Amino acid sequence: MLNNPFSSFNPKLSREENIEQRLDLVKSFKAKANAKRSPAEKFADWMTEKFGSIVFLSINGLWFFGWIIINTGLVPGIKPFDPFPGRADGHEVENNRPEPGIKGPVSSPS
Repeated sequence: MLNNPFSSFNPKLSREENIEQRLDLVKSFKAKANAKRSPAEKFADWMTEKFGSIVFLSINGLWFFGWIIINTGLVPGIKPFDPFPGRADGHEVENNRPEPGIKGPVSSPS
């Protein structure tokens, strides 16, 4: 039983020593798996760690909240730079239909 690294309990060790032994075993498995990872996998893990954090989520939430508030015209002194619905020049487009003279999508000849 002592030679089996997968044994879950060694009666000769204390509870804390058993837990520490199991943690060391898990760490060694993780170290071996991490050593085999490609640079792309390491980069993906780094991106997940950074972009999956609550800090990143909070910054994005504040950024988009500010974007929406500014572009709805609720901030005095700041002209909306990305109004919706409408065009980039600030003129409203009625019923979301293009004005005369503005061509729509180009279709391929049949």
